[in-house]
Amino acid sequence: MVFEVLGKKKPTTDEAKTILEISRRYLEIDSNWLSKNFIIDIVSQFIFSAHEL
Repeated sequence: MVFEVLGKKKPTTDEAKTILEISRRYLEIDSNWLSKNFIIDIVSQFIFSAHEL
């Protein structure tokens, strides 16, 4: 799901909200430091690309 949305050139606001919600849940469940940084990096890149619309 994350990569499908990130693969698009212009993510919609709804897609951005979905990604952030998935990421939030993932961070609550997974306590692995590297995994957290990985998902934070993905979300940061996604937000950056969403603002370039």
